Amino acid sequence: WQVDDIGVRVASITPRGTFLAMLRPFVKDVIDDYTMTPEQVRNDEHKKPMRRGSIGFAGGTGLAEVSLTGETMWRLDLDKIEKEKDYQVIHHDVLMDKDHHIHTLYRPKKIATISVNGKMETDTLGGDGIMVIDTLGNVLKTWSAWDVWDIENDPYIGEYRYDRFHINGLCFDRDDNYLLSAPIEDQIWKVDAKSGELVWRFGRDGDFRMDTTAYFSFQHSPYIMENGDLMLFDNGLHNQRSGGKAFRLDEENRTAQITINALLPADKYTSRMGNASILPNGNLLQCSSKTGSVMVTDKEGKVLWESVLHFAPYRAVYVPVETWDKYFKEIK
Repeated sequence: WQVDDIGVRVASITPRGTFLAMLRPFVKDVIDDYTMTPEQVRNDEHKKPMRRGSIGFAGGTGLAEVSLTGETMWRLDLDKIEKEKDYQVIHHDVLMDKDHHIHTLYRPKKIATISVNGKMETDTLGGDGIMVIDTLGNVLKTWSAWDVWDIENDPYIGEYRYDRFHINGLCFDRDDNYLLSAPIEDQIWKVDAKSGELVWRFGRDGDFRMDTTAYFSFQHSPYIMENGDLMLFDNGLHNQRSGGKAFRLDEENRTAQITINALLPADKYTSRMGNASILPNGNLLQCSSKTGSVMVTDKEGKVLWESVLHFAPYRAVYVPVETWDKYFKEIK
């Protein structure tokens, strides 16, 4: 599916068997393929466009629901219909629930006086939150990370004041509460969908006891597997090894056990983007965005199949063959 006036940033399959697409205006690619040392890449990464594979802007200004035969069912241009500026840009994930409400991430700001290089300054801080809207564009509910954050005791607020959390993943837990990926903290957060309470933080310096060798860093794309385990893509900034990891969380006793550790070969390291998910046969579908690789691996990370693309794929998603049963049939 494609329209002439706007591009697609991300898409998901809805409970009613359609595609929900996040839309974003086109941005011309910047060609900057000159050779850089690893240190130069790290220092300049925040300046590079998403095509290069750095932080970039993984957001959009619109939404559309599309049938599996390509008909546009509805479209919302948030930058045109929403009066509140913070509601005009969404990012990373768009999820539809069983009531056909849409859950996505947005960028709430906060004016605060903070310490910057030893001096107190009043500035507009950049944050993240969850926004719930209906298919008419009505904002039903919002949650902001600033509501649960202690700015005064945050030693990094000056350094990261314009993008403090960089939330890069949203999914539902089994109890319909939210799970968020907070990569700057190297943590997954659970947020109560009704009260907005930050229930727990999982990962480095979090609320769960775990083997420190299983820590993850700048992770992406958390989701709950059918067996209840939490899977995420560990980008591995500290050891420069990326790959899928799954954990069994005991929320009552606050303990975590790693159940899958499928790190990719070292040459498939991707410092940004990427995802991993379990396939019906028990293997993993993994995406190494900055190397352009979509792979099937076993649970130890051995590559069994690979497709190398000419662009930087943000994620790779498995769509069950049954999804297409109404539209195609095998001719033998």
